[in-house]
Amino acid sequence: MNPYLRPIIYVLPVIVVAIVLRLVLNKAARKSAEAQAESNILRLPLLFRIIPFIVAAFLISVYIIIIIQNIEDWPFIIIFAIFFIPALIAAIMWSLWKVEIRDEDFVYRNWFGKIKVYRYEDLELRCHPKGLKWFFYQGDKKVFTMAYFIENGDKLAAAYEAKLGEV
Repeated sequence: MNPYLRPIIYVLPVIVVAIVLRLVLNKAARKSAEAQAESNILRLPLLFRIIPFIVAAFLISVYIIIIIQNIEDWPFIIIFAIFFIPALIAAIMWSLWKVEIRDEDFVYRNWFGKIKVYRYEDLELRCHPKGLKWFFYQGDKKVFTMAYFIENGDKLAAAYEAKLGEV
């Protein structure tokens, strides 16, 4: 076989998969952004939810290659577990996080799936000096923080302002 053909055979599928994955992610991101702009449900950015699944898929494929090649070195399996378990936990936790904005209140589901309902009248909104976060206080206790990187995160502050007329 031609010595220049072998690297092309190895590299070409990787490039094709990378291009296809990039196109699919761009289309999914556009679709998610359009749907998110219309809805009253706030979620973490799509990238936060997809990266752990990609890492887990990569590690599973590496593990399968290790099994097929009969590599019996335990460090590979330990490294697999060290990276796979946190990626799986992050994927589950980041997929669960959600805020649903309603007329009188908002429903907050944290990373562990615990649901809390907060009424706008019971909360006080405080803004970060640089505008990077919105803090919701119930009395003197901080009960909720909305970070700047949440897609359409300003909708919650706008709903609070529309309901109570202050920020």
